[in-house]
Amino acid sequence: MWIEILVFVACIIGIFWRKLFPKIPKGFPRGPARLPIVGHLPLLAKDPLRKLDSWIAKYGKVVGLRLGSFE
Repeated sequence: MWIEILVFVACIIGIFWRKLFPKIPKGFPRGPARLPIVGHLPLLAKDPLRKLDSWIAKYGKVVGLRLGSFE
């Protein structure tokens, strides 16, 4: 019985893991680490132009951002 419960919990954790951290598409540009569900929106809240300028200096002219979660 404990094995079935453990397998069930592992499956639920796996489903939530895939939802929170979807696979990055092939060819997606480099960028800063994002937060689950909200993406980069909280990082851009205070001074978006200054933050984008620092990311452009670090990652190049094309920066991969996720504004929220998407499938």
